[in-house]
Amino acid sequence: GDLVTSIHADQKDAFIIGTRKGKLLKIPDIDSPPQIIYGANEAHRVEELDFGHIYEIYTTTDSKSDKEMLWIGSETGLWLLQQRFFKTVKNLPMNNPIAIALGKEGQVWVPMNYLYEISPDKDDFNARVIYDNLQSNAVAYDKAGFTWVSTVTPKVALLKFNKDQLVKRFDFHERGEAIFNLFADSKGNIWFCQAPLNKPIVGIARINTSGEIKYYDNTKGFSSRVLAIKESSRGEIYAVGIGEESYLYRFDPELDRFENLSPPLPFTAILNFEAHDLTIDDRGVVWLATTDGLLRYDSENISLIKNDILGQEEVRGVTHYSNNNIWIATATKGLVFHQDKTSTALGELEGLPASISAYRSITTDAQGRLWAGTAEGLVYSRISASTLPYSNSPRIRNITIHGEAFTKDFNQVFRFRRDQEPQFEFTNLSFPARNVQYEYRILSEEDREITLEEQIWETNGTSNRLKLDQMELGNHFLELRARQPGGFQWSLPLEIKVAIFLPWYLQSWVLYGSFGLLLLIIGYYFRFFVQKRFRRLQKVLKYSNEKLADKEAQLHQKIQEFEVQKEELANANSNIQTLELFIKEIPKKASWDDIITAMSKAVKQSDDIDAFEIAFKEKNEIVHRGYSNQERSGFTFRSKPFNPKVSLTAWAMTNNEEVFINDFDKEHGIYIQEKAAYHFNSLMFIPFTLENDQPVVLCAYSLKKNDFDSNDLIMFRILAQFISFSIHQKLKK
Repeated sequence: GDLVTSIHADQKDAFIIGTRKGKLLKIPDIDSPPQIIYGANEAHRVEELDFGHIYEIYTTTDSKSDKEMLWIGSETGLWLLQQRFFKTVKNLPMNNPIAIALGKEGQVWVPMNYLYEISPDKDDFNARVIYDNLQSNAVAYDKAGFTWVSTVTPKVALLKFNKDQLVKRFDFHERGEAIFNLFADSKGNIWFCQAPLNKPIVGIARINTSGEIKYYDNTKGFSSRVLAIKESSRGEIYAVGIGEESYLYRFDPELDRFENLSPPLPFTAILNFEAHDLTIDDRGVVWLATTDGLLRYDSENISLIKNDILGQEEVRGVTHYSNNNIWIATATKGLVFHQDKTSTALGELEGLPASISAYRSITTDAQGRLWAGTAEGLVYSRISASTLPYSNSPRIRNITIHGEAFTKDFNQVFRFRRDQEPQFEFTNLSFPARNVQYEYRILSEEDREITLEEQIWETNGTSNRLKLDQMELGNHFLELRARQPGGFQWSLPLEIKVAIFLPWYLQSWVLYGSFGLLLLIIGYYFRFFVQKRFRRLQKVLKYSNEKLADKEAQLHQKIQEFEVQKEELANANSNIQTLELFIKEIPKKASWDDIITAMSKAVKQSDDIDAFEIAFKEKNEIVHRGYSNQERSGFTFRSKPFNPKVSLTAWAMTNNEEVFINDFDKEHGIYIQEKAAYHFNSLMFIPFTLENDQPVVLCAYSLKKNDFDSNDLIMFRILAQFISFSIHQKLKK
């Protein structure tokens, strides 16, 4: 028999029991049978630890990771058991999941040959097979509460369930093979991707809320197979597929078709390029999981994410959180957490059954938990995975400089010669202490504030000793950071101030002095009058030439300054004349036609301005009225959709900021998306508000580059204020 020697109730009122023979048991509640606590419990091994006689049990919670820690005092020593970052689901086989769908009440559906419904069970989740052992390939849950399941048994079909009742069956066996991906959008439509039979199925298909089927193929913008489709928080729908020129599409609901967005790849694809999965973060950035790594699409540009973990290697799934942190399911490196430009890999040490991820099987639920599929089972995070806790910063144990060891006062500045090799020994207060990674960098005191962090960290592996040699002279900061296993990010850096100097006999003044003394000695042997005279004449000539060159440079600078002042004076005079002409032409009770007429006369007289316009918003359009010397009739009237992403006028009105451009091709991308060449090169847009609170924009254009300066900007501000005081009626078409 055995004897209970210790008992403890944890924070969730579960009982932890230890015995004389070293058994460690857990009783969730009084009505539940005891469960053995193992050192590891995953797909490959079940390890029972050799505690020996257990004396005492105690539980705590880690303040950083929210992990529950179980402390065991026994005859073999002090033990610490920690929860892993990921957990598996009860009664769910350790197989490869094909998809994941989330319900409104915390349910999760996962097809693993059969369809499993996963439901919350106290602090865990429990799985059960549903729909009479229906063999399934994909699953989705729509906004109306219907569950959609694809199957190939007995034929290829898409089934619609209302809880446990089959509502409708859609037969697609003649179109192709298994439906491998389902997606429910915010309007209740179901999009699905189907594997081909004899030839590729181009595009994607949709079933609307009325049950009508619509196919989006090459007549709807597609030129390749589609593997995944997702919707952003703004309601924009993107799809990804196969091919270097056909991997990314966006749905245009007004035209009811897809637009191919695929920019040229910034690398040479390793083999056949495919985009397996995608997610769109809250900024509108599209992240793509592809055969060649994680890609980032933003503002019509595509880039490959590369760091110490991610590169041009296959990525199988991707999802994001509202804080724009990204989780990536890789082919062989487990799950990767990506924040800003830094990545952290989580694998079997953090509770994954395998480091091989499943395709398109990663998502987040309403509580912030991360759900992900691997080749050997489904896992979920115990807590929200929207961010990861930071590792503890390293701590210095001692610093050795030329045989002298320092064990305290590490805040001082450590001085050592350049030829010396100081050694730093440090540690990291973490558990487990094994496999802690360390990195370091050396920053000069002057350049520290402008250093790009991700470019200059150097690895020190798992060694807690660092020896430096041949450092640059001057004052520096040595920064150390650590990353402990178990789902932690890199720590905040530890800073050590160092100063590197040369010994006195290697100082520059000593070397120069010695060299000068040598020259002086040699000079005694060449003290002939002609040589001395010649050297003196050379110095005088050099000095005279330098003075002459300096005077010439000063004169040239004065001439340039005078020319600039002349140009500024001429420009200011022209602006005054234009302003005077404009104001004279405006009657006391001016109408908008009076304003346009006055503008036309100002344009005809001005040498710098080729067109004036007044812009205003009406409904969903931006309307321009004005005068241009480039138009046959002179007067202009145009309107287009109000879009701050493509219209400089709309951008200025939306942001209530002035736009000042002197080279359209180079500068317009600062404000809006890239556009084709424009016949006007210099542009100004001055937003202001009329007395009736109507926002308008005063626009000015010139064909020449660099034709506007600060004086022109001031003049247009005055014109805008004058117009706002002179006009009392609303501007409309």
